[in-house]
Amino acid sequence: MILLKDRNLSKLEFYNTALDIRLQVTSIFLNQLCVEDIEHKTQEYTPATEIVKSHQKWVVTTIREAVMQQLVELINNITDAYSIYPTTINEWEVRRDYQTAAIGNCEKLLQHFQFALELFNENPYNLFTGKRVNVDKLLPYVEKICNEIQYLKGWRKAGNKIRADIEKKKN
Repeated sequence: MILLKDRNLSKLEFYNTALDIRLQVTSIFLNQLCVEDIEHKTQEYTPATEIVKSHQKWVVTTIREAVMQQLVELINNITDAYSIYPTTINEWEVRRDYQTAAIGNCEKLLQHFQFALELFNENPYNLFTGKRVNVDKLLPYVEKICNEIQYLKGWRKAGNKIRADIEKKKN
């Protein structure tokens, strides 16, 4: 038995965590931004309520698409970086660029979450009456994304040894 303090992260922890984030955010977070759940201040139909409803659907759909795009790009950037085992400085730089892009995807996801919280919970225009995003439900995802950023930075930093080896062979 290995003590918890003596355990190291799995070699692919950054990849497994990214897949887990994608799966969970897709299935849970995006369900909270469900277009059909949008409430109106009034139940009577007027042209104005139809305009508000269509604007609400557009905003929710835009947020959903932006989050999904970042999740797809996160996995793609990790996959592209992992598929390169650098033997030259140029390959090392390309791999590092993909790793940096994956970190950027995580940061963008955090920004989308922040925007959704502000839009639904602190919206002075009261566009989404009756619809709120539960902050407590988002916190585990924010924590996972922050962990993912640290895993990716650690993976990127570990690549410095590969660069040193490449430079040593070159000289």
